[in-house]
Amino acid sequence: MIVGIDVGGTNARALLVDPPTGGVLGRRRSSSAGDGPVLVRCIAGMVEELRIEETVEAVGLGIAGLADRAGTLCYSPNLPDLLGFPIGPELEDAIGVPVTIGNDATTATLGEARLGAGRGSDHFGLVTLGTGIGTGFVLDGRLVEGAHGFAGEAGHMVVDANGPAHITGHRGPWEYFASGSALGRMGRMAAGEGRFGRGLVLAGAADEVTGSMWLRRSTRAIRMPPRSSTTSAGRSPVASPAWYSSSTSSASSSVVASPTSASHCA
Repeated sequence: MIVGIDVGGTNARALLVDPPTGGVLGRRRSSSAGDGPVLVRCIAGMVEELRIEETVEAVGLGIAGLADRAGTLCYSPNLPDLLGFPIGPELEDAIGVPVTIGNDATTATLGEARLGAGRGSDHFGLVTLGTGIGTGFVLDGRLVEGAHGFAGEAGHMVVDANGPAHITGHRGPWEYFASGSALGRMGRMAAGEGRFGRGLVLAGAADEVTGSMWLRRSTRAIRMPPRSSTTSAGRSPVASPAWYSSSTSSASSSVVASPTSASHCA
């Protein structure tokens, strides 16, 4: 068995996975708050719980940031307390099995390529929505990593050069406008201005409104066409648009793939 770990800007999640089938046999969740040693203890604790009844041979760690080949986190606006911390080697020492580390969106892309929505495609991109925005790409059947494993990060691309400053100091990046943090900020602003009463009821205060509350409110604003058998003019109604069901879901990632068959994925 192997354990897959996802460390985001807010939470850390662990899955116990059977490699031959891809079956998920166990799940754990913890906060990702704190410095390096605190996070290592949290992750090690989840691994220990998952391997009580199963032998774990290795751990894969995807983290919201850029880690070098040695397993040290070099850049992460959403995990600032971990910068420069060798989380890969430290976790390996703590649990006693090999640990492979990479960017969370890049590792998610590899998972989709081998077991998920990217199967059967030589070219696709994945977008993850959490505290920030992560992206990953497969081109010609190969995962795009770059010389140092830092390639494929589109969440910080500038979409408005004159826009507000992000926590990185850059102005107008995509992540500022469309991440989970952005949804929370918009929801709190709307609640404070009296435009999101339901959020105030759910959260109790404007400062407690979350991105998921605002997202649910936004998706409810989309109304489906009537489902009657005929319209008032006697004509058959137009079917619901194909994008309706997917655009109103709360999925945390999205894959856009080409129809070409995949031959390999490194």
